[in-house]
This record gives sequence, structure tokens and C-alpha cells, in this order.
Amino acid sequence: MNLDTSNEKERNDALFKCHKTALAQVGKGTPHQYPVALIDATTERSFKLISVDKVCELLDVQRTFVNERVASGDLPKPIKFGTSRRAAIRFVLSEIQDYIARLAAERHTPNSTNNSSVK
Repeated sequence: MNLDTSNEKERNDALFKCHKTALAQVGKGTPHQYPVALIDATTERSFKLISVDKVCELLDVQRTFVNERVASGDLPKPIKFGTSRRAAIRFVLSEIQDYIARLAAERHTPNSTNNSSVK
């Protein structure tokens, strides 16, 4: 499977297809019941998907904070499974980890304007 596409929608569709296939192999269930690590064979990068609640737990923040950061573009956009307002969304764990690493690096940078810190 190659997730190396320039179009974000195509990439999300490919991730959704892989996630759906993995769930079918595990058995009946919903995405939040089974953590699924998807591997891109060309990069060997893990695409483990996590819930908004898990992102809140990792960052030790409220859901509102996550929603605001996604809206501002500071946090990466989640993958949405479906088109309805109530469709499940998941974040790519490695992207959240990169966000945390960037914040940690910024605090050591002189004259850094870290707009992501909780006030």
C-alpha cells in the first residue's frame, strides 16, 4: 500500500480503506475498540490512529483546546470516517508526537513565540 500521495483526501481515503480492512480481519467492531497500526511499506512509518480523548490525555488538555488548535492549524487535522457531523475522527499518533516534540523544541529557542502553550 502506498500512502505517498499529494492529495490529502486521497491519502485519507487510503488510510480509511486500510483501517476498514484491518477491522474486518480483527472481527466486527468499531474503530475505537481496536487500536490499529497501519504500516506504509515504502516508508515503514506507523500510522496508528488514536481518538480525540487519547489526544486530550497525551496533551493533558480539554477537548476544546484540541478543537481550537485544529481549527487554527496548529495541530494536524484528524482523519474523518464518513461525512456526517457525528462521523468518527482519529488522529495519527506520530503527528501528535511530532507536535509535542515541536513544542518541546520551541521552548528552548530564543525569542520563540509559542502560541500553543496553555495560558
